[in-house]
Amino acid sequence: MVHSTSPDAFSAAARLAVPYGLATVDLHRILVNFALDPKSPEFKAPPNAIYHARDLADPGDLSVVAMNVDTPYSYAWLDLRTGPVLLTMPAHDPGRYQSAQLVDLYSYIVGYVSPRTTGSTSGTFLIRGPSNTTPDLAVDGVFDCPT
Repeated sequence: MVHSTSPDAFSAAARLAVPYGLATVDLHRILVNFALDPKSPEFKAPPNAIYHARDLADPGDLSVVAMNVDTPYSYAWLDLRTGPVLLTMPAHDPGRYQSAQLVDLYSYIVGYVSPRTTGSTSGTFLIRGPSNTTPDLAVDGVFDCPT
């Protein structure tokens, strides 16, 4: 435990904190750039709205580390503070691949919706936050997101 207020002590404390906080700090940066700052060149859509990229990612897209440059992406930042959100995935040709990766603010993967889990048929999934109750709905799956 560091009990000094010297610059060296703050640097040591910061180095110790990086493994625990870097992912959350970086995801907050991405959240601001993608969904909260409409003036950002990386802005995609506001919270709870889906943005569909019309072009493939390229090496100039630096918002997310190591994006696939041969893959069209869609993005949605879900605000679960006021209640759960429904995600409906459309049916798609079995020869194509479509997936949704759900990630919390600690960068943990909460779950996937993909042909491995649902095949190529359509499905509706409930995504709820830590304090959300489940409404009385018929859904194909429920994902509990801790953040």
